[in-house]
Amino acid sequence: MYRHGARVRRATLGTLPPLTLADARDLATKALRAAALGGDPAAAKRAAREAITLAGLVAAYVDAGEHDRSRATTGDYRRTLRAAIQPSFVGGFAASQVVRGDLRMFLEDIAKRTPVRANRVLALIRAAYRWGLREELVDRDPTTALRRLRPERPRERVLSDAEVKRLWESLSSSPAVVAAAVKLLLLLGTRRNETLNMRWADIDELAHTWTVPGRFRKGGRTHVVPLPPLALAILADLRPLTGDGEWVLAGHRGASLANNPARWFSVVRNTSALDFTLHDLRRTCATGCARLGASESTVSRILGHKAIAGTIAVSGIYDRFDRLPAIRAALTAWSDYVEALLRGDNQRGEVVAFSRASG
Repeated sequence: MYRHGARVRRATLGTLPPLTLADARDLATKALRAAALGGDPAAAKRAAREAITLAGLVAAYVDAGEHDRSRATTGDYRRTLRAAIQPSFVGGFAASQVVRGDLRMFLEDIAKRTPVRANRVLALIRAAYRWGLREELVDRDPTTALRRLRPERPRERVLSDAEVKRLWESLSSSPAVVAAAVKLLLLLGTRRNETLNMRWADIDELAHTWTVPGRFRKGGRTHVVPLPPLALAILADLRPLTGDGEWVLAGHRGASLANNPARWFSVVRNTSALDFTLHDLRRTCATGCARLGASESTVSRILGHKAIAGTIAVSGIYDRFDRLPAIRAALTAWSDYVEALLRGDNQRGEVVAFSRASG
C-alpha cells in the first residue's frame, strides 16, 4: 500500500511462488521508493500490461518456461511464434485488447491451409494467456470458450511388412545419414526429435545402450534405449562419416538433421512412393513389438511414455526397475523380424517371441 497524491493505492507485486519473500521485500522497497519520488507503481504496471503485444506475451511465456520443458518443445514454440503469430495482424495487437473474434479470424485463416496447426497455435496462445494472468501481464483471457477449430483424429497408419521392405530398399538411393535416420526411427520407436538429435557421447558401445538426455525429450525425462544388433550395425557404418562431430545424424555442415527434417523427408517419401510420416515409423515399431509378444507395459516403456500402461501412477514414479531386459528383448525381436523381411525369409513366423507376462 502507498499514497499517490491524496489517494491510497495498492500495487500487486507478483505471485508467491515463483517469487520468494526476499523478492517481494525487494520489489516492495523499490515500489515505495518510486511512490516517495512521485511515481505511481500501480499505474506503471497497468501501462506495461497495455503495452505488451500478443506476440510479446507469447515470447515472454516461451522464454519463462524454457528450462522447464524439453528443448524440442521450446524450439517448436519459437517456430510457431516466428512463422504464425509475429507476422499476423493480431501479433502486434496489445495482448490486453485482443478479443475472441480477432483470434477466431486469425485461426480460421490458418485452418484453411493446415487445420491441425491452427489447433497447435491456439494451444500456445491459450497457455501464454493463462501464464500472463498469473504473472499479471494481462487481466483477461480471450481464449476462454474458444474450442479447437477442427477435430483431430489420431493417425493409425502402420506400415505393412511389404511397405517396410519397400521403404528400406528405397533408402539405398538416399544419403547414408538420411537412410540411417529413417532406419533407426523404424527400429527403435523413439520420437523424431530424440532420434535426430542423437549424440555420439550418449552411445554406450559396451552396454549397447543409448541414453537420451531429458533436454531432447518430451517431458524432460532421461530415457535409456537398448540398441539391437541391426541398430548397432547402422551406427558402426556411420562412425567413419560423423564420428568426429557431436551429432550421429549430421548433415554436410555438421548440423543435426533435426534442423530441417521436412526438406530431406519429402525426398524419402517421393523415392519410396509411400504415403507415411516419420511418426508412423514409431507406431510401426510399437505395433511390431506387440505383435511379436511384447506386453503393453513393455511397449509403453519402448515409447518412453510417462504413464506406463498396466501400472499405477505411484509405481511409475517410484519403481526404479527400468525393465531394460524386457525392452531389449522386444526391440531385438523386432530388429530380427525386419532383417527377415529384407532377406525375403518365408519363415518369419520362427522369429522368437516372448511371453506377454514379461515387462
